[in-house]
Amino acid sequence: MVGTTIRRDRGLYDSRYMTLPPNPVQGDVLYYDGANWVVLGAGAVGDFLQTAGVGANPAWATVITTYVRSKTLIVAASNSLDTTNADYVCDGVADEVQINQAINDLPATGGSVCLMDGTYTLAGSINLNVANSSIIGQGRNTRILSTDIARKIINCTVSYCTIERLKIEGLNTAGCYGVYFRVVYGVVINCMIKTCYYGVYIYDRWHIVTNNLFYGAGTYGIYQRISAGYDVITGNTFKDTWGYPIYAVHGECEVSGNAILSGGIKGIYIGQRSVVTGNYIQNASRGIEAAGINITITGNTIYGGSYAIWSPYNNNTITGNAMKDVGTAVYQTGEYCSIIGNTIENSTGNYAAIYLISANWCSVVGNTMQKIDREGIELDTSNHNIISENNIHDCSEDANDTYSGILLTDTSTYNIVSNNRVSADAANKHKYGIREAAVADDWNLLHGNILTDAVTANLSSQGANSVSADNIAP
Repeated sequence: MVGTTIRRDRGLYDSRYMTLPPNPVQGDVLYYDGANWVVLGAGAVGDFLQTAGVGANPAWATVITTYVRSKTLIVAASNSLDTTNADYVCDGVADEVQINQAINDLPATGGSVCLMDGTYTLAGSINLNVANSSIIGQGRNTRILSTDIARKIINCTVSYCTIERLKIEGLNTAGCYGVYFRVVYGVVINCMIKTCYYGVYIYDRWHIVTNNLFYGAGTYGIYQRISAGYDVITGNTFKDTWGYPIYAVHGECEVSGNAILSGGIKGIYIGQRSVVTGNYIQNASRGIEAAGINITITGNTIYGGSYAIWSPYNNNTITGNAMKDVGTAVYQTGEYCSIIGNTIENSTGNYAAIYLISANWCSVVGNTMQKIDREGIELDTSNHNIISENNIHDCSEDANDTYSGILLTDTSTYNIVSNNRVSADAANKHKYGIREAAVADDWNLLHGNILTDAVTANLSSQGANSVSADNIAP
């Protein structure tokens, strides 16, 4: 049949003839190239027939069996205990040269540069410029020491980078960055970062900073720049960071389980749509400051400082926090905020333990407080709030017969104050249990409260249109 013409008398090709090419061999493939029938000779062993879609001819293709893999390169310091297995050995002067060479020798798919024990003295930056790469040390025994007063010690300019188990030391000058992330998806884990003006600087978003120790009088522990967000900051410890241990005002972060000791100006300075939970903060001037809306602040423990929580924006939720030995526990402005189920002990500030100023449509419910120098709860020019089921014990400790358990002042109207308890055992007692300060504090509902132990009066309602009902106020 070779070289012959085949005709189909019926079916699809009644008027069509197909001429078979001559001299076929076993394994040939016959295909139509749009004009003629063509033989594709047998491919090599293991090849497969690869089609290219309509209007194109098939061809043999080879299965790719060789891949470029990531790898690990080892760098030793000049004083490492053993340099036998190192791929690079530093000389103790400008050690970033050898480290950067190791990074540049990684394949395009990434890998790891492992730094052995010892001190690496830098005159410039370590530039992590290969994506999907890691610099991994041996914990505190791997010391990265910068001698440049203005330097990004580790400069990450590509995505998917990890910095792990290093001790990083700077000179605490304004241009000193411990780890600098220029792009997205970076991780800093299990590092010690000392005397860096910025411990970790996040320029872009989607980073994880976890289980690190920041210490030695830096200004910013973790700094989130304007374009950042969606970051996870968890399990870190900050000691002697005098400025801002966590500065993440651009928001959308999870900040959880961090310990801030001797906490600086603002322990956690957090932006919108963030969650701040389970942190321990000690002696920050403002323990947590909300720098945006829709922030959840829950389950934190705050000791010392002028303000435990400062919340000047709308739609924030402050629940289940423990605050002790603070000035003002919660300073709240804005609208539609919830302050629920917090415990406050020994509030010694110039404002009430919970102070609402120009705060409207908020709920202050189920909080417990004791040993309060001034008012337990104060509404200052605040309207349409619910103050309910709070337990206030021993307020006005700063001066007898001076401050009230709950005070409404400066035209605070249309508030519901219900089912609260105000009592005292201390020598200095509150002047009023609940007090409307003036006739302009009107249209309030004061209902179902238990008010005892006041010096002047347990209940003082001044508004002509306010309603007091079902209170126990002997």
